[in-house]
Amino acid sequence: MAVVRGILFATPCLLVFGGLFMGADAVFDHIVRRAFHVNLRQVFTHFFVAAFFAWCVGGYLRGMLWGKEVSIIREKSLPRVSLGIIEVAVALSALDLLFLAFVLVQVRYFFGGSALIQATTGLTYAEYARAGFFELVAVAALLLPLLLLVHWLIAQNGPTGERVFRVLAGVQILLLFVIVVSAFQRMRLYQAEYGLTEERLYATALMGWLVVVFLWFAMTVLSGHRKRFAFGAMVAGFFLIIVLEALNPDALIARTNLARAKAGRSFDAGYATRLSADAVPELVAALPNLNPQERCAVAAGILKRWAFPQASDWRAWSWSRARAAQAVRENGASLKGVQCPAQN
Repeated sequence: MAVVRGILFATPCLLVFGGLFMGADAVFDHIVRRAFHVNLRQVFTHFFVAAFFAWCVGGYLRGMLWGKEVSIIREKSLPRVSLGIIEVAVALSALDLLFLAFVLVQVRYFFGGSALIQATTGLTYAEYARAGFFELVAVAALLLPLLLLVHWLIAQNGPTGERVFRVLAGVQILLLFVIVVSAFQRMRLYQAEYGLTEERLYATALMGWLVVVFLWFAMTVLSGHRKRFAFGAMVAGFFLIIVLEALNPDALIARTNLARAKAGRSFDAGYATRLSADAVPELVAALPNLNPQERCAVAAGILKRWAFPQASDWRAWSWSRARAAQAVRENGASLKGVQCPAQN
């Protein structure tokens, strides 16, 4: 029964992470479909719909037929739920095997070069990288609360339970770090092909924070100092915010994409002009380096948003808006003098 309970606990986790891995990697998706001849997304959807209604109906029938009312005021707190060593070993071992299978696919295909990917999936290297980054971020983000939950559930089993969890969770984290390397490699190729956006920058920053948090998890939770984990994770989060503020994200995005344009790569002028005021000085300074069509779109977008700022009181003032307005005032003549190419 302990093995059965472990399998039942592992099943939804395997469905969630397996579905994310299938969405992240076309080769892994093909392997799973060929091996099991099933649509894992449909299985995932049907399982949770059935489980939700079974939980509701079962709880209602139990309370109606056999249950008794629990008074929160008079009764003591409910007994703590826990998992045995066998259940945890089965569940985490199954997840370790799933992560290992995905890592083996990554090592062979993603790090194997564009020719192998093209021959196997029919996708270019950049298209292959584009598909999976955000799913891998979700995997890293979901794994952390899962490991914390499992550690809390096994805590009552004493030193033996802690040792089992430490080994299996340690293997899980090592495999995750390989996946993180793959995710960063995907984002590098993704950015080189399609440019940088706020979503890509912040998702990369989140992944970097998760790496730090998992290292802190290994240093605290896996070494028996769980109480120190939350504070360290919070400090890492505040540090990430400080770093992002220092980097000035929208200005960084504008500089990166403008450098691509200068090198002859594609440039999304419409997206660039929708960035915040931090990007305006960068766009104005790089205006001469753009081709006529891009120069026209950027100049028009800047003038539309920043040439005639609406009157506002001092509470709406910011340093970024002031710098943007100053850049537009100083370069107003050149912005208005941009000649747009004739439309065919």
